[in-house]
Amino acid sequence: VLLDDAFQHRKVKLGLSILLFDYNTLFQKDWLLPMGNMREPISSKDRADIFLITKTPKLFSPMERRRVLSSFKTNSKQHLFFSYLNYSNPVSLNSEQSFADAGFSSTNTAVLALTGIANPALFLNHISAKNYKNIIPFSFPDHHDFSEKDFQKIKKVFAEISALQKIILTTEKDAMRLKYSKHRAMIEELPIFYIPIEAEMHEQDKIKFD
Repeated sequence: VLLDDAFQHRKVKLGLSILLFDYNTLFQKDWLLPMGNMREPISSKDRADIFLITKTPKLFSPMERRRVLSSFKTNSKQHLFFSYLNYSNPVSLNSEQSFADAGFSSTNTAVLALTGIANPALFLNHISAKNYKNIIPFSFPDHHDFSEKDFQKIKKVFAEISALQKIILTTEKDAMRLKYSKHRAMIEELPIFYIPIEAEMHEQDKIKFD
């Protein structure tokens, strides 16, 4: 049985526990609920079997690896691994047309970057590296349930972008909420593409983790 977010459920007898830590917020100070986001004190990590540092740079230097390893305290029975996000080519939400066939090139295309995730920084950094003509961030809160009013606002902001070629790029997570929304018909004519992602282990970590 695989459970997500089960570490704090102390009545559950875990055979193997894996704790994930975001590399981008790894050493930021946080507090217990309700003041912060932590469900337990950081000392509770001593119960875990495996730590996975997620969202590291794809090119992860040995020096930076050593810095994290020296700063992140583990005991002799624990293992620590590193992973990164691999972005695929954009996929159309509303049609079968591929991104390449749609004819969008970065130099003459404006992008409305639509997100409803906790930290859109990595997503925005990825599309910024593509050198689009103009990128307009348009963010909603994490786990946002898009309403009819939200769809009207999206259409309005998109219509106001003054560019001959323009698209909406969103995350794979947000695309699923858009796709199954009861208001989806309102955005079916918009050129919306989402960017699939996969979590990948760094090579030396993958062998040992597997």
